[in-house]
Amino acid sequence: MLDYVKDRKPRLTLSVYQKNENAIRFYQRENFVIEAEDVDHETDEKEYKMVWEDGLHSLE
Repeated sequence: MLDYVKDRKPRLTLSVYQKNENAIRFYQRENFVIEAEDVDHETDEKEYKMVWEDGLHSLE
């Protein structure tokens, strides 16, 4: 499903709780990168703002 959306959008953004390490690794494997740190003000959980852009890949 993610590939379907990636084929149709040049940029995707999402928020993920920092404690959700499995989700972070999944999104990183899908070439999302951490753009910023924030706090979900409804839950007070620390979160990352992650972004995927067509053609944007980690240099690691």
